[in-house]
Amino acid sequence: MNELVPLSILALDLEPPAGGWHAYLAGRGVAVVRDSTGREAIHAEHARELFTEKREAAERARVMAEANDRAVIEADRRWRASLPHGQRWWELPDGVLPATAMLQHAKDEQPKRRTLLEDAFAGTPTVMYVDEPRPAFEDES
Repeated sequence: MNELVPLSILALDLEPPAGGWHAYLAGRGVAVVRDSTGREAIHAEHARELFTEKREAAERARVMAEANDRAVIEADRRWRASLPHGQRWWELPDGVLPATAMLQHAKDEQPKRRTLLEDAFAGTPTVMYVDEPRPAFEDES
C-alpha cells in the first residue's frame, strides 16, 4: 500500500511548522514526493505519525492544563483560608454596634505589651543594657 497524502491536505488539519513543511519533514527524514496529480505529498504512514503526535501533544496539553487548574484552585483555597475572618454578624453581643465590636476585635488581635514585672514573673529573661562611660580612676593617666 503506497498511499500518498498531499501536503495541501495535510495543512488543512495540521498547523504548518515554523520553518515550513519541507524543512520540518527533511529534518525528520521524511521524503516529499509527487503524487499522481503532481502535488507534493508524503506517504500515509508518515502522515499518520504526524496526526498521532498531534493527538498526543493535545492530550499532554490537556493534562497539564488540568494540573495547573488544580494548583491554582488549591492556591486560591489556601489564600482564602489565610484571610482574617473577623467577627461574624451573628456572633455580635446584643446591643453592641457592629463598628464598636469590630474595633474591639481588632484591638484584641494586637499583641499586648508586658511590663518588666510581668516578664519577670513569666520567667522571660529581660536584659537591660546601660551604656555609660567607664569611670576614670585617678591612678590611670
